Amino acid sequence: MACLMVLYSHLPATGYLPKTSVNFGGLGVMLFFVLSGFLMGYLYLEKTKLPDLVSYAVKRFFRVYPLYFIASLALFCVVATIGIEELPGSRLQLPTYNFDYLIKQLTLEKGFGGFWTIPVEMHFYVLFALIMLISLKHWPIRFIAIFAATLVAFASYSLPATAHEWVILIKYNSYAVMWDFMGIFLCGAYFGAIYRKWPDGGYLQLIISKLSNLITIIIFVCFIVASNILFYWQEFPVVSWGNSMVISLLLSFYVLTCAVSSSAPSQLINNRFLRFTGKISFSLYILHIFTFSLIVNNYLLAPWIGIPLLIISSYVCAILSYQYIEKPGIRIGQHFNDYLLCCIEKQNIAVHKINS
Repeated sequence: MACLMVLYSHLPATGYLPKTSVNFGGLGVMLFFVLSGFLMGYLYLEKTKLPDLVSYAVKRFFRVYPLYFIASLALFCVVATIGIEELPGSRLQLPTYNFDYLIKQLTLEKGFGGFWTIPVEMHFYVLFALIMLISLKHWPIRFIAIFAATLVAFASYSLPATAHEWVILIKYNSYAVMWDFMGIFLCGAYFGAIYRKWPDGGYLQLIISKLSNLITIIIFVCFIVASNILFYWQEFPVVSWGNSMVISLLLSFYVLTCAVSSSAPSQLINNRFLRFTGKISFSLYILHIFTFSLIVNNYLLAPWIGIPLLIISSYVCAILSYQYIEKPGIRIGQHFNDYLLCCIEKQNIAVHKINS
């Protein structure tokens, strides 16, 4: 769903759809961040051994970086070969790449254009790994650490600009810094941790199930209002303390509602098409900007032809990418993870023999 919101938000930039006052792209990105955090909190709350931390780091890296690396190189080659003047960069947010930009992107210092969210997500993975490291063997400490980090992240938004930048150290550009988005991830992670310890059944789950339709309507209305107040079409604003916290809480609570309830909101997103889209969503998110650019740049089509062609082409590219880039990367990561775990096990055996 988050990927489709971003996809839809880029269609007006092709000229096939009029602009809308609701920035579905910004909301989709925030939902994407919340979902990433939610999954990390749910999957790794009770993983309290060193091999768990190693597996976490290896799997996250090989899940994200191979496609990101290949797509970054491909974009650099396209821009270097065709020339930026022949690409609809101003309309589709493709940057004027040079080698310095490529190095910054590949080293995850900063992402450009549609790639800007990937370094942010990888930095969250590092932060979450640090939380795991300081709370090994004690999952309640991890639970508290996630909550405390979420509060610190949101509280940092209220600092003056100079103090804000000094606290978070890594500055992305003139309007956003890494820490601005960590609160969104961490809020999702905290709700994911809550879901991990969620009791089966009970009155609270029953109440949420009964009120899930109302909750969905309230959240949707809040998103519409918030998008007109908080977001702009061309640029992401500086995220403030209240804005980011409210939207993150709403999104996190909505994800939790869908997870614990079997009513309409859950059934709406629990269908074959959205499950399939979720499987290829990373490739779809990364590669749709290529298909949009190539089609818009080379063909002048009526909207009733252009829009289906853009969507179908994006899905075809995403399916191929998932099959031949993502899945092999995941398999390589699994083999590398097994090798590292084997090395750790051998080392533990050797240490145990020495101590005994």
